[in-house]
Amino acid sequence: GPKEGRYVAGLIADVTAGLCGFLACFVVPFIAIVPTAFISTIAALAMMGVICSSLSDAFRDKRLMLGCFFAFVIAAADTPIMGIGAPFWSLLCGTLVSLVFEGKDYRAFIKRNTEE
Repeated sequence: GPKEGRYVAGLIADVTAGLCGFLACFVVPFIAIVPTAFISTIAALAMMGVICSSLSDAFRDKRLMLGCFFAFVIAAADTPIMGIGAPFWSLLCGTLVSLVFEGKDYRAFIKRNTEE
């Protein structure tokens, strides 16, 4: 819209944020009594679309699928090994699986992405 009227959006955002902050003191006690398993379930359902979209993107191309799958499963397990978190191990193992079992595709991927 025109620059002269853009301040209205800022005012509406400020008023909305103020109302949310004011109403939070009434909502928080109700959220505090909700079981944590229920909150975890709601959070998991909210993330379902993101997970499905990410997996769809990851497996769209048939190349490097095995390494991607291993990386996802290891990261989802969230088990630290030797005090190092699962994200590190998922990247390392996913890369190694792709290198060992999908070597030709992996080298082509590296070459394609490191060319200048």
